[in-house]
Amino acid sequence: MSDTQTTRRYHVGGMKCMGCVSAVSSIAENLEGVAQVKVDLQTAEATVQWVGAAHDAQLIESLNAGGYPTTALEEPSAESGDDADDEPHSSHPATPEGALAGDESAASVTRESEKIPYDFAIGGMRCASCATGIGSALAKLPGVDDVDVNFAAESARVWVNAALSADAVAAAIEAEGYAARRIQSLDEWIGALTSDDRGAERARLLRLFGAIALALPLMLIAMAFPGWVAGRWLQLALATTLLFVFGFEFHRGALQQARHLRANMDSLVSLGTLAAWGYSVGSLLYGVGHLYFEAAGMIITLILLGRFFEGRAKGRAKAAIRELAGLRAPLAHLERDGALTDVPSDQLRRGDLFLVRPGEKIPADGEVVSGESEVDESMLTGESRPVVKGEGDAVVGATMNQHGLLRVRVTRVGADSMLGQIVRLVAEAQGSKAPIQRLADRVSATFVPIVIAISVVTFAIWAFVGGISAALVAAVAVLVIACPCALGLATPTAVMVASGRAASLGLLVRNAEALETMSQVELVAFDKTGTLTDGKPAVVAEHWFDDGERDQVLRLIAAAQSGSEHVLGRAIEAWATARMTASGDSPLLERLEALSGRGLRAAAGGRSLVIGNRQLIEEELGDGVLDLGHGPDPRTWQRR
Repeated sequence: MSDTQTTRRYHVGGMKCMGCVSAVSSIAENLEGVAQVKVDLQTAEATVQWVGAAHDAQLIESLNAGGYPTTALEEPSAESGDDADDEPHSSHPATPEGALAGDESAASVTRESEKIPYDFAIGGMRCASCATGIGSALAKLPGVDDVDVNFAAESARVWVNAALSADAVAAAIEAEGYAARRIQSLDEWIGALTSDDRGAERARLLRLFGAIALALPLMLIAMAFPGWVAGRWLQLALATTLLFVFGFEFHRGALQQARHLRANMDSLVSLGTLAAWGYSVGSLLYGVGHLYFEAAGMIITLILLGRFFEGRAKGRAKAAIRELAGLRAPLAHLERDGALTDVPSDQLRRGDLFLVRPGEKIPADGEVVSGESEVDESMLTGESRPVVKGEGDAVVGATMNQHGLLRVRVTRVGADSMLGQIVRLVAEAQGSKAPIQRLADRVSATFVPIVIAISVVTFAIWAFVGGISAALVAAVAVLVIACPCALGLATPTAVMVASGRAASLGLLVRNAEALETMSQVELVAFDKTGTLTDGKPAVVAEHWFDDGERDQVLRLIAAAQSGSEHVLGRAIEAWATARMTASGDSPLLERLEALSGRGLRAAAGGRSLVIGNRQLIEEELGDGVLDLGHGPDPRTWQRR
């Protein structure tokens, strides 16, 4: 059989999450002649290595049947052996647009039925109705297949056909009165989802305190001194300042919505408070009727309080993304022309060489070129036991190197890296919508106009049967109580907090639908002990050939393992220290030789010591020495 391989790239539409990536990979790998498959969600591409000639028609037909419209992006290229895997990173377009605009042949074969995702950070959304309005506007664009706008995450994901550009989508969002910024790289994702909200939170807090400072005396005067003439004018001053200074954001938002012939929560608050304030001003000027300045002021204050807590909840939910992003190593020891230079890890590119010293985090996904060490991959796998890595082995960024020196070639960076995919998965889960939330969105889309209509009808009926004053109170109550935010905010905020908390505990949630379905799960199967236990090894059994020197042996063991970074070494040291029966200092460590993946040799207090796995012990002391009851006499063990 010839070892010639053909590498082909395909544009794969319809991929929306890492589950789609797995499905595409599985379909391709099951085809005859496929040697290797790499699928990239960010660029909507699949790179397939074929043994011999490529069978494009077979692959495209299979993926199309699976719901992923696929087209070939380039002519077949025959490569020998493993060289196909060394395709330069620069040959891949950075974005779906780059694949279309930068490669004329690719554009010619792209079908409009192919769907690609665009992600945006959206600014200016004030409530759930804003998100619904944006979604409705985008859904009307020709070429838009699906829209997912999340108010809590302040983001949107839009699936479009390849003929619709990201600029056109952004322009449509901005035409609705909102700011839109395209998110493409991992750093942009992290920046958008972990933006420093302290400034905005401080501004909300100042507005809240200012409103409270005016609302309290306003309520006191209205309740305790209703007949005080000067107090009525003081109420006007306090309420006017509160409404048009600290509550200005509501009126501005309502005006913005009115310009687009829409209504949202700001519309309800603005209409209700302005109606109460306007009626009270008329009553004050003409000396008839009741004053409702305190009602308008308290409405603004309470809504500001709710907005403050809403912002705090969003900030806590974003903390999970910040923690994940913080796992990255800040610096990398880049090897270039035989010299080492410390550079920020986000500047690494595919093909770069870097060194990882003992005890350092690995700055990027790569392949070990030389060296041998053990790597703690618990942040990725949950398994506490380090994994031995040597030449040709893959390593993952943000995992911890243990004892050896590794020379690594970068294979994946940014959003393509394992950490990048985890961050993206958590972000997508936080921004996804549960089925019940989609129902709430449909309700809230028509909720505000209906509430306004009900308020008008309420005012008319009460004006007829109870007078203008009673009618105003009833109409304002309908406006301000019927807030749609409980519908549009409760579920997405709960999803953000739940998925963020789960991520901090090492549990990755694919989407909000999975969380909702979880309530129906009756049986859960776990595949590793670290999932249910502490994930830290401990000595649970021991066998002594002779108890005569137990304390001395324990001190030797503790001395040999002191300062060890190996998870098993720390467990053995803790066990030895806890088992000592007499106080005293451990002997001075004279020599220590770490044997990667096997154990160690040490000398302390004039005696030699070997600690390690069965292979090492039998190499040092003879085969069968550990077969208790079947090996040499214990005295032979002691002599050796």
